[in-house]
Amino acid sequence: MQSPEEHPVSVEVRDAEKRKGLSKYYAYSVEVELNTGTKYFIFRRYKEFHDLNQRLEDRFPVDAGYFNKEERTLPELPKKIIFGRSAVRNVAEQRLPILDTYMRHLFSLPNNIRFDSIVLSFLRQTAQDRSQADDKNILLEQVPIASSPPTRSKPIKTLASGRVCNKVGPSSSPRSPLAVSPQSIKPSYPPPPAPSPKPSHPPPPRPKAPQRPKAPPPVMV
Repeated sequence: MQSPEEHPVSVEVRDAEKRKGLSKYYAYSVEVELNTGTKYFIFRRYKEFHDLNQRLEDRFPVDAGYFNKEERTLPELPKKIIFGRSAVRNVAEQRLPILDTYMRHLFSLPNNIRFDSIVLSFLRQTAQDRSQADDKNILLEQVPIASSPPTRSKPIKTLASGRVCNKVGPSSSPRSPLAVSPQSIKPSYPPPPAPSPKPSHPPPPRPKAPQRPKAPPPVMV
C-alpha cells in the first residue's frame, strides 16, 4: 500500500484529562504530526484504543497471531478489566505509557498496516477535537506560572527602642540590614559635658577685716 500524500509520521500520547458526561471518564490527548510538519491534537478514550486494536486484529488475522501466536506483529493492549474503573486517576496514569508504547509500535509496522483506513480514521481530527484543542490552548495561556508563597513576616525586637517591627522578605544579600521604620528608633543625642575636676590644693585664706583701735580709759581728776 502506498502512503497517502498527507499522512501521519509520528504519534505521541501526551496526557490524560478527566471529563464529565453521563459518567466520569478520562480522555487521552494524542499529538499527531504529519509529513508536512503540521501538528494537531486528538482526544480518545481508552475504549476507543481498545476498539482500534480489535478492528486491526480482525483486518490482519495473520499479524494478530490468530493462526500462529509467534507470528504476531501487531501491538497488544491489556483488557479493560485488568485496570478496573476508568474514572480513577491512578488507572489513567498506568494506561498512559501503555497507550504511548502501543501507538509507537503501530507506526513502526509496514505501510499497509499503519496507513490502513482504520488507523487513519482513528487519527483524523474531528470538529470536536479542534474545539477541545482550542480550549486546551486557552487554558494553557491563562494559567499563571506557580510562584513561591510569600515569606511570612516575623516580629523582631529592636535593641534601640524595644519596639516591634516586621522583617522584610529574603534579600539578595545574605547579611542585608533590617528595614525598620523611623518611629521605631529613638534619636541619639551627644552625651553631656563632664564636670571640671576639683583643684588638688586648698584655696587661699580670706583676708581679715581691720580691727578698730580701742578707746583709752577715762582719767579721773
